[in-house]
Amino acid sequence: MFSEEYFELGLPKKKMDELGERLTGCEYCNATYDREDNETYFYEPHETFENLLDDIGFSEKEKEIIYDNIKCPNCGCDLDGFSEVTENEYYREEKFHKAYIKKIAKNSETEIKEFYHYLMKYPYLGCNHSVGRKILKGIDSLEKIMIENQIYYRAREPKDSKIFTTEDMLPPNPENIAVSEGRFNHYGQSHWYLGNSKDLCGAECSHKKNCVLWFQKIYIKSASNILDLAKDYIDYYNPGNTDAYNLPIILAALLWSGVITKEQEIKGSWKPEYFITRFIADICKERKINGILYPSSLYPSGKNLVIFDINQIEYNFDGKPELKEYNYKQCDFDY
Repeated sequence: MFSEEYFELGLPKKKMDELGERLTGCEYCNATYDREDNETYFYEPHETFENLLDDIGFSEKEKEIIYDNIKCPNCGCDLDGFSEVTENEYYREEKFHKAYIKKIAKNSETEIKEFYHYLMKYPYLGCNHSVGRKILKGIDSLEKIMIENQIYYRAREPKDSKIFTTEDMLPPNPENIAVSEGRFNHYGQSHWYLGNSKDLCGAECSHKKNCVLWFQKIYIKSASNILDLAKDYIDYYNPGNTDAYNLPIILAALLWSGVITKEQEIKGSWKPEYFITRFIADICKERKINGILYPSSLYPSGKNLVIFDINQIEYNFDGKPELKEYNYKQCDFDY
């Protein structure tokens, strides 16, 4: 992907996004020259830069702007129309795959809505519904990962003039605090909600508002048996066989339709949009799964991690909590 400064050139965002996904390098960084054969060998499919721009649909005027401003995203070399560039060989397959999953989501929309309204009436009887049984079966077939030696963050809003300690950044103790229901926990269940960046935690905690927050850096040494719902869809797809979608259809529909990342719509204690995600969490806990990695609803490029029981993972706090000004528009934290 290109940096934001490129979009100040006035070029069509949709086309620039496609160029950012397809352009991977150039002849100087993604090819080797064999002196004996007098041939240049590319690591990926290649073509001239002009042909790539034509295929995306840039006009002649737009191409001139690109030649004057866009460099190779891999090595930073200048590019012109005759430059040999390499292209993401999976782009078209990914595009086809995403369109297919989107179609699945659309076809499953009625079914998912029925399940949602069913849970609103009977929140603890999800497995009596056909969609609930599909989710139950689908979770068993999904990949469970090990998170090792990774940095995560936790954010909390200030409370009066209290100076937060690392103890304040742990999951709340339900014996002392009334724990409200969340995306993956019922009332009274204490889970640890983390994010893989300060920007993500700031967006989630502030709901995209500028404010001051306490931030804690956390080193996850080892967290095993984590359900990964944040994988790129292409990872569940075998390009050699268009029928080989390993991602269970109903979970693909839930992910693509935004059910798993849905924002809270009704302020207060009534959170029906979390019924499906809590149903998924209940299945995971019954299956001895230790947590869920899932996309963020408020910071799309980030990943959230919920740990059901911190005693099942190995972690260390990296320093003490820091009180920082969070600016949603800038998101310019130093990592």
